[in-house]
Amino acid sequence: MLASILQFICTRNKKVIMKTKKEKYFVFSVPTAYVYEIQAETEKEAREILVEHGGIDIHGEQCEMTEEDYENADLEQTYEM
Repeated sequence: MLASILQFICTRNKKVIMKTKKEKYFVFSVPTAYVYEIQAETEKEAREILVEHGGIDIHGEQCEMTEEDYENADLEQTYEM
């Protein structure tokens, strides 16, 4: 009987500890730049193509990220689960 009571208390305490021990998550955004090469008759036409199709139909090359880029990341959200 005493063993059953102790097991119940231990199990109950374990559940309380598990419920209070939540993992924290942090969501960051790191600005980056892309380089696009667009064939067009004029700069205006090239800009229109870029605005309309950039990232969808045409893909650029991502510029190299630096340590400073990551150091300057913006914290967007924090949550616990």
